[in-house]
Amino acid sequence: MKLLVIGATRGTGKHVVDQALERGHEVTVLVRDPAKLQASPKLRVVQGDGRNLADVEKAVQGQDAVITCIGASQLKTAEFLVSTSARPLVEAMTKHGVKRLLLLSTAGAGDSAGMMKWVFPLIRLLARPVYQTIFEDKDRAEAIISATGLDWTLVRPPRLTDEPRVGRYQTKPSQGGGGFAKISRADLATFMIDEAEKGQWIRGAPFVWT
Repeated sequence: MKLLVIGATRGTGKHVVDQALERGHEVTVLVRDPAKLQASPKLRVVQGDGRNLADVEKAVQGQDAVITCIGASQLKTAEFLVSTSARPLVEAMTKHGVKRLLLLSTAGAGDSAGMMKWVFPLIRLLARPVYQTIFEDKDRAEAIISATGLDWTLVRPPRLTDEPRVGRYQTKPSQGGGGFAKISRADLATFMIDEAEKGQWIRGAPFVWT
């Protein structure tokens, strides 16, 4: 599979790249700083900004699927990076006939805002402005993507950790809640690649945890 990963230099995105290469996929990454990535024979690096349509088009052409793991690089200065990147990505994918898109969102975004009865609504109410921005950013991105004719999946994990990969995960519709669950970034990456390959949650928004 030819797979484009956006947000590939850290966190879940880095795990997605590493695991996709392990599985033998041809991986393209769109990054602002190529020096942050280790060279690999099956890794194609496109230097650019995910908010710039011309850069995104270079990376999107010829892909089978796109996984975007963009997030705030630091909680002190959260920006609307996810939603501002969603518009050029959707435009580029539509123009070049690439249908499959997976967005790393978060539990509590979109129509899962009322999940876990009171936990996420309380977080959103009491959160610092930076966290409110993160939720609103994911909300906007989900709305942009879900309004398209693409084969999208909105991936909504709970608390993310840096624990080692255990190689398993559970999924269910995110509106169903999930208590105080968690998942490692490595295991979330495994799910995202599995989903890109199998397409079991097309036009869906799974809650993923271990």
